Amino acid sequence: MPCPSGVNIPENFAQLNMANCPSGLQSWLIRRNYRKLASTVEKVNRDNPNGSAALCTDCRACVAKCPQSIDIPSVLKKAHLVLAKRRGIAEVFGPA
Repeated sequence: MPCPSGVNIPENFAQLNMANCPSGLQSWLIRRNYRKLASTVEKVNRDNPNGSAALCTDCRACVAKCPQSIDIPSVLKKAHLVLAKRRGIAEVFGPA
């Protein structure tokens, strides 16, 4: 399900999920993995999407294709707040 803007949706969601897991992973490792994703349009690989959540343009092309009916642009915005802006999961998504 390629994103027209080159956002790697599964990888962004994976990093967000890891940030929410109480495993032994350090937050710096998760943020480092997020920073490895392209943060500018010029760095996006169109053949193998590698874009971070910051590149989401809210075109909503992904929403109709999502088999889980997730509001992907909304979650990507929240993922960027957690992974790049260091906001807490509970602060961004609300209490569990």
